[in-house]
Amino acid sequence: MRFKKFNFIKMVLFKENLKIVIRITHFLLLPLALVLLFPEVALSKNVYVSGGSTNIRSGPGLENSVIEVVKMDQVLKILKEEKDWLNVLLPSGKEGWIFRKTVKAEKPKSVIIVEHKDTIDRQRSQIEELKKNIEELKKNVAETIKKKEKLSFELQEFKLSQDQLIKDKEKSDNSRKIFLITGWIIACLIGLILGFLAGQFRLFMENKRFAKMVEVAKDPKYQGKFS
Repeated sequence: MRFKKFNFIKMVLFKENLKIVIRITHFLLLPLALVLLFPEVALSKNVYVSGGSTNIRSGPGLENSVIEVVKMDQVLKILKEEKDWLNVLLPSGKEGWIFRKTVKAEKPKSVIIVEHKDTIDRQRSQIEELKKNIEELKKNVAETIKKKEKLSFELQEFKLSQDQLIKDKEKSDNSRKIFLITGWIIACLIGLILGFLAGQFRLFMENKRFAKMVEVAKDPKYQGKFS
């Protein structure tokens, strides 16, 4: 009796362990199977509607109601998966379920063309912006050149005025030197003339005195005094 009870318990434990192993295996193998069967969908966050208009349902099954219809090449974001159904996020912000085989991970040509067109338009806008910046830069350069030319002209005029001032100062200094030299020469000449005149006047006075003495000496009145 005890042996039968032990075998029964052993069998129950075996079944429970087997269930656990099956669950673990199912949990591990299901993602692997999805990757092997649908690699483009299983490994992608975004998918695209591959057919024409496709129904988005409220649950994973045809028995669920249609909540929205999406067109071909519409991009959808995968939220979770359940067998042949994908729970996706719609552009409108709603969540729904779509049949796995109606979508693909490969980006459609229409989407690529639109993206390329957007890229081209963006690049054209950047080119136009660059053209505007270049034109503005040209204007700034032209204005800078004009300002530089004006400053150069003003600097040239300033140099000429400085040179003229230097010449005028040199001329004034030379005139002053000439005036001083001329004044000194004139003063020397005047001194010489005055000295000469003083000498002549003194000589004249000496001669006059001598002549008077000679005249007195010849006077008979004074001859006895001098004999």
